[in-house]
Amino acid sequence: MPKIISTVIKSIHLFFEQHPTKTVTFFGSSESRNRLYNIIISKRFNQLSEKFDIFGISFQDEDEPFERNKSYFAYKIKLKP
Repeated sequence: MPKIISTVIKSIHLFFEQHPTKTVTFFGSSESRNRLYNIIISKRFNQLSEKFDIFGISFQDEDEPFERNKSYFAYKIKLKP
């Protein structure tokens, strides 16, 4: 699992090198997968937030700045300006 997550993070970095103004939105295929994404983002939040703006999409379909350990329907990442 750590190798897969590292590969995904590297892929996101590469994507933003080619498309710096775009946004990446993702969600898990299950509640447990979404929980896993939340844990990973929470653990790496300080590192990730240096380069990215990270948002959670609530179950009411509203974007908000990501908060650790809060449940979200999906996640959105943008490259910081």
